[in-house]
Amino acid sequence: MAELETIAQQKAPSAPVKKAEKPKPKKQPKPEVVRLPVLIEFTVMVSVIFLVLVFFTIVVISILSRANLIDFVVRTSTSLLVIGSLLVVIARQISHGVFYQDDAEEEKKTEKEKILDEEKKLEEEKKPDEPIEFQSPIEVK
Repeated sequence: MAELETIAQQKAPSAPVKKAEKPKPKKQPKPEVVRLPVLIEFTVMVSVIFLVLVFFTIVVISILSRANLIDFVVRTSTSLLVIGSLLVVIARQISHGVFYQDDAEEEKKTEKEKILDEEKKLEEEKKPDEPIEFQSPIEVK
């Protein structure tokens, strides 16, 4: 009997066993997502779609005209190069205008402020320090 009691005591612990707590992962700051303005995204998307349509059009025309492989490659590569470069220039001009719009507005404001300051200086220079005496035409000799 004594053996059964010791076995029962060994199986049933006196204090409840605590489960090991998992360390909470530290919250990592989310990286800032840089998004382009809608106008630039739209311009690039339309450019890519247009370029793909041009590619497929040239492929279909080359197949229907039964062109040689070298003709097919030359037509496709030259058209994609020319049209693609034009679209890149257009997209660059639009993005340049969007990004530097604020700078242009600030320059206009500073130019207006300079003009106003110059006008104020000219007005101050024109004003005589002494008060103007008013005379009637009869008094003037």
